[in-house]
This record gives sequence, C-alpha cells and structure tokens, in this order.
Amino acid sequence: MSPTKFKAGLSKSIAQAVSKLATIRLARQVVVQVYKAVGAFSSVTGIDPVLELPLGPLGVDARFSFHIFNRDINFILQVFVLRVYEKHCKLQAGDIVIDCGAYIGDFTTRASRIVGPEGRVLAFEANSKSYSICARNIHNNRLTNVKLYNVALGERTRTGYLKVDRINLGATRIVDEDSGASSQTIHMRTLSEFLPALGGRPIKLLKMNVEGYATKILIGAPELLERRLFENLAAELHPGEEGLQALLEKHGYQCIIDGPWLYASIKSMEG
Repeated sequence: MSPTKFKAGLSKSIAQAVSKLATIRLARQVVVQVYKAVGAFSSVTGIDPVLELPLGPLGVDARFSFHIFNRDINFILQVFVLRVYEKHCKLQAGDIVIDCGAYIGDFTTRASRIVGPEGRVLAFEANSKSYSICARNIHNNRLTNVKLYNVALGERTRTGYLKVDRINLGATRIVDEDSGASSQTIHMRTLSEFLPALGGRPIKLLKMNVEGYATKILIGAPELLERRLFENLAAELHPGEEGLQALLEKHGYQCIIDGPWLYASIKSMEG
C-alpha cells in the first residue's frame, strides 16, 4: 500500500472512530466536564494557547485554529461530526447562509465549503478575540465566499456591553449594563443593515448561537419574518430566548425542539 493510500485510510478510520465516540452522550459529557476544569485553570492562570491543526481526521479538508484550554473541541465535534445545525436543512452548492454567533468560525468554515463559490456566507462575531481567530481560519482556508463582521447584532442600533466568559469563551454574551472589568463596550447594529449585501437572494439557513439574543435579532430585522426571507433556522437555545419558537410559529414557520436546539422551516418538518 502506498503512503498516500495508508494516510487516507488512517484518516478515514480516525474520522469514523471520532464520529462514533461523538454520538455517545456519556463521552460528550466527559469531554464537557474536562473542558470546564481546564477552562477554569486557563481563566485563573491567563494561559490560553491557540493551536492550528488539520481537520483531516474528521473528514474535513481544512486547517483550523482553536483554543486548547477552552471548549472548542466540543464545538468542532458538534459542527463537523454531529452536524447539529444541519439536521433539518441540507445545504447545497449555491446556497446563502447567515451565521450569527460565528465564534471561531467552525460552522462558517463548514457552510462555506458546502455552498461553494456560487454560494455566500455572512458571519457575525461580537467578541474581538474570537473574531480574530475566525478571520484567521477564513483566511488560512481561502474561504473567498465568506464576509465576516466584527459586529454585535440586536433589536436596534445602540451601545451594549459584552460580558466575556473566560472559562468558556463561546458563552460570552451581551448584557445591558456595564459589569466592570469583565465586560467590553460594544456598538450594536441590526441584521437588517447587512441584508442588502445578499442582493435579494433567499437565505437557505439562518444559524444562531447568540447566548440569549436570537429573538432580539429577529425583532431587529422584521423583514426576515414578514417576508420569510430565510427558509430554515437552526438555533442553540439559551435563557432569554423562551419566546423564539412562538415568534417563528406566528409567522408560519414549523418548529421542532431537540434538546437545546430549535429548528424551524417554512416547509413541513418531521421530528
């Protein structure tokens, strides 16, 4: 067997093993608990290395930078192995995707690879530190169909505050009051301001992981719901988003709740 075939076979075997492990709930829970402890250590010591590795073992043609001492591995598995945002929406070449809460660019990268040069991805990340890693991943993987914004989205243009979670940077959230050293002042904008960049093309998937702000983002872009500009929505639910399902159903979307995930579509959905 040639070295190339051996390497390809090994990568495939590793990808299958990781995929199997990721589907085991207990294994995922162990990973989360380990990363909570490691994240706490990182928060106390200030040690927060960023590592770049190929994702070939996961069956992904990409190199990816991520925090070693944070829960980034868990997020990468959710996106590339479990494909949590695509359970009820099959992305295809030429599709338009909006990624609200891009973090370090895991789903942005996956969506970009799928939709290809004829498609487009708009990605938004409020945390400047996460934004810089996301921008690095986009650049290093030559994702020319992605437009990334270092912007916090909300219900209106205003000043807000970003409360940084130093144990789990992915849980950094927007708050209405300045909480001192742990928060950053940010300028908030509405998603409506960025829709003209799509040139009127329909949105295949609106992905949201925004730590309690999904409902407010939709309220700030009323045309999305009123004109049904997106076909599908996938959101990880957080406190503050209890009214999201009702808002979507009010505008004719069918919804399914699956654990912490909410899926919505203008087409019929099967549980």
